[in-house]
Amino acid sequence: MTQYFSFSGKDNRPTYWAVLLITWFAGMFATILTIGGLGVGIEFESVGVSLSMGILLIAVLIVMVWLVIASVVRRLRDAGQNPLWVLVTFLPYVGFVAYIVFGCLPTEEAKEE
Repeated sequence: MTQYFSFSGKDNRPTYWAVLLITWFAGMFATILTIGGLGVGIEFESVGVSLSMGILLIAVLIVMVWLVIASVVRRLRDAGQNPLWVLVTFLPYVGFVAYIVFGCLPTEEAKEE
């Protein structure tokens, strides 16, 4: 499990897409849970529930961002690209396309010396 949080090594295409899909579904689930919790907090006038749901969402988002960035760096390394290309993913609209392009890049063949 710690391999997914590491920036070292390489990720093949199936692993890259699996990490992206799992984090996307986890983010959607956490968001739905948070929105539901915020609704309960407003309905029952409980600030504690709203605050705890907000903290939960922030924690999940931080973990997911770390996972995705680490996966993109490993995928770029696997494709033979500079890992600093991960910075492109932070650009609005361009980042979404970059995730798709990075996922479609072929694996770099081993160089014979």
